Amino acid sequence: MSSCSRTSVQALLQSVQEMVQSLSELHDLRRRVREAEASFAKAKRLGFPYCGHHLRIAQARAVNSCECDASYVPAGKRAAVAIATIPEKSDRAVAEEIGVTHPTVAKARKTA
Repeated sequence: MSSCSRTSVQALLQSVQEMVQSLSELHDLRRRVREAEASFAKAKRLGFPYCGHHLRIAQARAVNSCECDASYVPAGKRAAVAIATIPEKSDRAVAEEIGVTHPTVAKARKTA
């Protein structure tokens, strides 16, 4: 094998190794994004601020609020406030917006 083709093979191998490393980093980044999205969705459902760090702290302490002094707001109360604010929206639209189920919004609408 000539030195020119050996150099080409080595360069090609180096490029493949760099692509494999990049793909691995991309896969790890996508996993972390999915975890963050799940954490934010859970924080929204629980009525915490959009901060996964505070949610994990609150879960670890088994308390109803995090260190930023944002207290837990039950889903029913959030639904009642949303119904009072935007009564023209459907139960499902309100539920999607505030991160609760549509039966929770329906119950809040009936008691309001």
